[in-house]
Amino acid sequence: MRPASNTIQRPIFTFLFLLMLLPLRSAWAQTACTYSLGGCQCNCDGLSSLPPQNPSPRSYDTFIIQAYRGALGRTPTCAQRTTEYWNLQSASSSSSALLEEARRFVSTLIETQASYNIPGIDPSGYTQTPAYEQRNPVSHVDRMSLEAFIGDLYKSFLQRSPDLGGQCFWTNSVCSNGRKQGIEAFKQSIELGSLVNGLFDSGEPCSDPNPCDPRMKICNF
Repeated sequence: MRPASNTIQRPIFTFLFLLMLLPLRSAWAQTACTYSLGGCQCNCDGLSSLPPQNPSPRSYDTFIIQAYRGALGRTPTCAQRTTEYWNLQSASSSSSALLEEARRFVSTLIETQASYNIPGIDPSGYTQTPAYEQRNPVSHVDRMSLEAFIGDLYKSFLQRSPDLGGQCFWTNSVCSNGRKQGIEAFKQSIELGSLVNGLFDSGEPCSDPNPCDPRMKICNF
């Protein structure tokens, strides 16, 4: 005969175990995948997709802030906002130069400048910035991590939430070709071009009273 205490404790332990599983079930329920095709590939049938959107006009500063929030999940410092504002302002004399600077800026929140400078989509030439590596390590190639990566591309480059069909499609693509291919696709997208065409200059965004250490000449980034 089992002790009465064991009989009482077993349902309690089972209940606690199921509670621990709830966050995992919830996370998987948010995936755009309908069913797995093996590895990090999923079937996208039945998921709605959107054509390239027409983003609303926004200032350089708003574009910068939303890019940081989309890629890194945080608001940029005053120094970071001001630095990129002047980069965009300097490039604004040419629409092609402005677009190229916008592509470079958003890309290098996720991949390093050296990685950005390497042409093509060879994954061996891809290196993430320390900030993004901490957020979503490149070594994580499971479906959830890759979907999160694609979601960050939507929110930083296009500055909107992903549609499920697009997120599923591009996650399958980076599953096969690597994360650099995803960045290349988003920086060349029609929608990003439309967004950049609507940018306007509302003036220097903020004033940092002490943006740099005068002794070390290092900005407060």
